[in-house]
Amino acid sequence: MTGPLLSLTEVHAHYGDSHILQGISLDVAAGSVTSLLGRNGAGKTTTLKAIMGILPVRRGAIRFAGGDIAGKSPHRIARAGIGYVPETRGIFRSLSVLENLTLAQRGQGGEGWTLARVFELFPRLEERQKSGGGKLSGGEQQMLSIARALLTNPRLLLLDEPTEGLAPLIIREIEGVLTRLKGTGLAILLVEQRLEFALSFADAVVLLGKGHVRWRGTPAAFADAEEMKHQWLGV
Repeated sequence: MTGPLLSLTEVHAHYGDSHILQGISLDVAAGSVTSLLGRNGAGKTTTLKAIMGILPVRRGAIRFAGGDIAGKSPHRIARAGIGYVPETRGIFRSLSVLENLTLAQRGQGGEGWTLARVFELFPRLEERQKSGGGKLSGGEQQMLSIARALLTNPRLLLLDEPTEGLAPLIIREIEGVLTRLKGTGLAILLVEQRLEFALSFADAVVLLGKGHVRWRGTPAAFADAEEMKHQWLGV
């Protein structure tokens, strides 16, 4: 495969009559982390839902690993190699940690993700594997949501606000996990409000505003983009 792992070209998407994505174009390179920034309502979550096929694309192209995925079902997109960790975490609260993980597991030999490997990454989940999903803390639920996505053996992980509502100690733990995942060669598209967290291990930054890409570049260049940060992030 040549070119980026994921490529969105002039993507338009709507919620009813509301035109949310108005020609979004962005790339995610294999093995890289791209942080998608913007104020609430900028279109960040909508972008992830469009990639996953949860929200239909009206116009534009979405290509993953060289194939067109626009218009495909979320199930087929997941099987193509995209893992999704939604803002709502999406775990089964009535099932145990182990049952949540077993349901997500997709058999793959070699270097694929297994229960043992997930438990090595998240020791707390191994300790609480018999606990119900609804009895976990917010941080444990986020760990479980990430672990479930990893067990589908993705090439790209979409993360929507993984630190929202979490204590600083847990945020640092999640940051360490994502740094380790990047080290494995897993590509990540991250939506995150905490700038320091979003930039700490990103290779590229894309700034959204009112359904358009307003800026793109490296984290180092973004640090100096004061006017853009003020206009589109209010910082």
